[in-house]
Amino acid sequence: MEEQRLQLHLASKISLPPELDEKGKPKEGAQPRSLAIPGMSNRVVRFRVLSADALHRISNEAATIAGKEATGRELYLLSRQHYLYSMVYEVSEPTDDPSKLDHKKDWKRVTSVDLMTPGGALSWSTLFTAKDTAVLESEYAKYHEIPIFQIEMLSGKAIPVASGV
Repeated sequence: MEEQRLQLHLASKISLPPELDEKGKPKEGAQPRSLAIPGMSNRVVRFRVLSADALHRISNEAATIAGKEATGRELYLLSRQHYLYSMVYEVSEPTDDPSKLDHKKDWKRVTSVDLMTPGGALSWSTLFTAKDTAVLESEYAKYHEIPIFQIEMLSGKAIPVASGV
C-alpha cells in the first residue's frame, strides 16, 4: 500500500466567507472575514500516515525506552509522542501564505531524532506550539485510530461462517 502524505497549515489566522443571508447568499456589502487563532506557529507541516508495521515498530521502541517500570498510561503517552515524531517529515518557516513558500529555502526536512533532541534547532518544542501539537495529535487520531462506535458498526456486520470454510 502506497504511503499517504499530507500537508497542513498550522495557521494563526484563517479566512472565512462573507456573512450569508437567510437564502444563503452573501449579505449586501458583506466582506470576507478572518478568524485569529492565537498560539499557532503559522508553519506548514508535511506528515505521513504511518503503516501498521511502523506503528508496531514505534510501539516496541517506546516500550523499550519506557522500561519495565512504566505504567500503561506512561507507555501510551510515550508511544503517541513517538508516533507524532515519526509522522512529521518536513516543516516550513512560519508563513501567512503557504503558496509563497520556496521549497529550497523555506522548508526543512526533519527526522524523529531531530524532533526528539531537546533544545535542538529542529526539536519539537522549537518548531511547534502546544496548540500545534494538539492539532497534530488530532490528525494522528483521524488517520490512525478508530472510534468505538465505528468498531461496533463494523463488528455488527460479522456473519457466521460454516466450519471448514
